[in-house]
Amino acid sequence: MAGKARPTVLRKPLEGALPRIFYRLLTSDQAPLDDFRSYAALGKVPPREKRDDSDFLHRWQGLSVYDTYREARRLARARGWKRWVYIGVLRIPDDAPIVYEGPDDHGRWNLYNADPVFLKHVCLIRIVHAPSVMALLPEQ
Repeated sequence: MAGKARPTVLRKPLEGALPRIFYRLLTSDQAPLDDFRSYAALGKVPPREKRDDSDFLHRWQGLSVYDTYREARRLARARGWKRWVYIGVLRIPDDAPIVYEGPDDHGRWNLYNADPVFLKHVCLIRIVHAPSVMALLPEQ
């Protein structure tokens, strides 16, 4: 979007200032590695009308995650559970070499330099069947 500044990029998590628990939409309870890749990394072509939008193309490179279960579930539900039925809970270690960017108005962040194998085998701590689990915690 022209004229709109990008969110702050945090290169290293700051004590108490950055959520280190994120929620990622998943296509199955097996959490295939492709679920931890950005659209760009999957080789998907951006929509024609966005191909000249540098901000959009930057976000296309990032892996979308949410800072609340509620927002991740809201998106999956809004799409009729057609693609995303599961939500993975990610706990990102403080020393992970991941660049965080966000959040937007819906609690969406982008992760950059996030290795899919690292996310699945180190950071993924739980997989939830989203249609049957309304909330993980009372405040979410």
